[in-house]
Amino acid sequence: GSQQSGASATQSSSYPVIIYASRTHSQLRQVIKELKATSYRPKMAVLGSREQMCIHEEVSKLRGKAQNNGCHYLCKKRLCRHNNIVTDYMKNNTELGSEPFDIEDLVNIGRTKGPCPYYISRELSKSVDILFAPYNYLIDPGNRRSLTGISWNNAVLIFDEAHNLV
Repeated sequence: GSQQSGASATQSSSYPVIIYASRTHSQLRQVIKELKATSYRPKMAVLGSREQMCIHEEVSKLRGKAQNNGCHYLCKKRLCRHNNIVTDYMKNNTELGSEPFDIEDLVNIGRTKGPCPYYISRELSKSVDILFAPYNYLIDPGNRRSLTGISWNNAVLIFDEAHNLV
């Protein structure tokens, strides 16, 4: 096939990306567990906050804006060894995302192999069939804008227990 351009370059234009949003990560974990029990193996990613995913020795101890700012600073200065190896890790582990996984699985990869779980999930989200995310990633415009690579015009949004949004 021919190479596509623009934001959807990494996603097939013929199939929409499915974005499954839930209020809590434990609800997402349950849906991912159910996916594991099937033979269906879509390319997938699960998004979480730095608070849930950071494995940096110092930054992981921070909370809220302090944690986000600490992460941004270290990454910008290329001082986070976990973020520095994400690109190479992704190139050498192209099967990542082809088997269902949750945040804890990503954190374990980070702790045992070294790459940043938060930025692995961000990279994976650019080329998935199904993306699992908390509501706030879709509701908050800032969070939504940070999800680069998603073709929003060709996306199916599923809100688990949407009555929680009111």
